Amino acid sequence: MRCLISSVWVTSSCLSIALVTTTPPARAPTAPGSR
Repeated sequence: MRCLISSVWVTSSCLSIALVTTTPPARAPTAPGSR
């Protein structure tokens, strides 16, 4: 049971991180190497 919960938490955190990184496109061009 603990393994399942940990796996679900990891997947949820990964999804949230992916959403955060893909949602704000204004942060990517802020890098100096982007221009």
